[in-house]
Amino acid sequence: MRQRFALMGTAATMFAVVALAAGPATAQLNKDVDKCRGSIAKAYAKLGAGVSKTIAKCHKDRNNGKIADTVDCNSIAAMDAKTQGKIAKAKDKLNKSIVKKCSDKLSTTLAQEVLSRYPGYPEPCATELALNGPFRTFTPLSQCLQCQGVRTAEAAATAALGLPTVP
Repeated sequence: MRQRFALMGTAATMFAVVALAAGPATAQLNKDVDKCRGSIAKAYAKLGAGVSKTIAKCHKDRNNGKIADTVDCNSIAAMDAKTQGKIAKAKDKLNKSIVKKCSDKLSTTLAQEVLSRYPGYPEPCATELALNGPFRTFTPLSQCLQCQGVRTAEAAATAALGLPTVP
């Protein structure tokens, strides 16, 4: 039960961070910009919640002997191909949401307004994805959010659930 609340808190925190990072809404921004920014925040929160849920299930399965004790449940890369496929689908949903509500809807000027609100590529994803500089299109923003969503959930799980040792 404690794990559940910790992971729910993590998902809520991730949503709040993205919502705040996008900056305050102003009267100057139009409805499409607001929809784009809201879509980014919602998609990121869904990805983070999905990854957190996957990690929690792995810990539960490990504790119940359904998977090997040697599996590092705090690392998506260490999980089976089926689980990695589910996370890949969740990342793809984030990307499609950003394309649908941002890339396909906004003029270049409005797109740059949205992208300018993101400070750049945070670590470890900047190095992992070999990305740098300001965001100029929504594709690298999507890649960065996908990476950050997974890495944030993994770090939160490590802090909240620990790394149980093999008996």
